[in-house]
Amino acid sequence: MSNRGIQINRPLPHLLALILMAVLPECLAQQAAHQFAPDALGQYRDGAGIHPFVKAEVSYYGWNVLTRGRLSLDQVRQHSSIKTIIWTPYEVTSFLPTLRLDKMRKSKGGTVQEGDPRLVVDLWNLQGVRTTYYSDGRLLISEDGREWRTVDEAFRRKFTFIRKK
Repeated sequence: MSNRGIQINRPLPHLLALILMAVLPECLAQQAAHQFAPDALGQYRDGAGIHPFVKAEVSYYGWNVLTRGRLSLDQVRQHSSIKTIIWTPYEVTSFLPTLRLDKMRKSKGGTVQEGDPRLVVDLWNLQGVRTTYYSDGRLLISEDGREWRTVDEAFRRKFTFIRKK
């Protein structure tokens, strides 16, 4: 069999197998570089450090939507206009810098209970334990109200998908 002067003596399946044998190890090596494996404590680790969360669910209700009363976190989850689920530890790790959890402050002498929750972020670890943060557009607050940080317009824009001109 000949094609444009190239002589092929082997049947096509054998040629395909040879190509796969040449390309597959490199593809697997690239994939392994982006995968995480849990360590002895069940935390995901790569060269940048420990990543305790393996799944994230983001529920966004809308910063400027008027409601009849204060929404609960469950109501935001159930009635959000946009819901995104991040299933892989690598993608969760890429999403976490958006929250800037390292900037959270401990509340002094009690808990922070701010306005109407509009954004709820649920993060799950390998054991299936959920950690929740929510925002009213002014603060990002832990579910128990013991940690908080201010948010700015850049943070709000990251979760606003339709913008007025």
